[in-house]
Amino acid sequence: MGKVYKVQLSNENEWQLQAGDYAFKLSKATRWNIQTESEVSVLEELPYKNLLKLVGRGKGLVSNRNLKFLVTDWVPGGDLESARKDMDWDQIMRVLKSLAYAVYVVHRSGYCLCDLKPENVLLDQWGNAVLCDLAGCIKTGGHVEIETGGYVNNEDGSVATWEHDVFSYGMIVLQLLTGDVTKNNTGHNGFEIAKNIITRAEELTAEKEAAEENAGLVKLLKEQLIEQFKQMKKEKEIALGLLHLGLRCLRDRKTRVSDLEVMQHFHDIAPFDIIDSQL
Repeated sequence: MGKVYKVQLSNENEWQLQAGDYAFKLSKATRWNIQTESEVSVLEELPYKNLLKLVGRGKGLVSNRNLKFLVTDWVPGGDLESARKDMDWDQIMRVLKSLAYAVYVVHRSGYCLCDLKPENVLLDQWGNAVLCDLAGCIKTGGHVEIETGGYVNNEDGSVATWEHDVFSYGMIVLQLLTGDVTKNNTGHNGFEIAKNIITRAEELTAEKEAAEENAGLVKLLKEQLIEQFKQMKKEKEIALGLLHLGLRCLRDRKTRVSDLEVMQHFHDIAPFDIIDSQL
């Protein structure tokens, strides 16, 4: 849509908003396009904590141009793409857990994100995921208009279903736990990348006993996590379980794990009412 600016408002402001920090998202054009209207509609219909909160919209004179703008709450942690490479285990766990919850809520509200990727995930002051840039979000069963290569399985077709978002979520799991998912993979789209990763994972797990199914996946973890887990056996097992879950998200549609199963996985390892009181 355009650039986003942080604006700090005092108690007395022309928009009659409460004092605080807000994000002003300026349009590049003088009129709303279809994607922006769609995003506004989604934000108005899904007022959940893990989605960006729409405060209002309007128009004003900027650089001698009468431009449209959206006003949302300011989310202080930046986007996941900028933060992901330096995250420790606790931060990764919180992001993946809150993101799973956000995706599940969107699906249960009758929508699909269609363009889930780290750039479209913000982090709040507690490190929880907040979905943003929802121009591609549409009703389940609609035609997918906006998506990003590498986060989409090209075999899934163009009809918006929960499988699209679960695949994207799996890619994010792999990115946070292993680093760049395209490293040592020659694939140029999500289907090829996923196939290469799954093949590599199967080779690693085949080297271990059946009772240690996830143990071979240690070699896929990024180095800083391996170092952190040297004194954290339980956390290491949880991380390997999440890595295995991420791989299941990347499988073909018939065998892909569901969004409900992803939620259940987190409920089993860390109930939501214990570690995420801010969700």
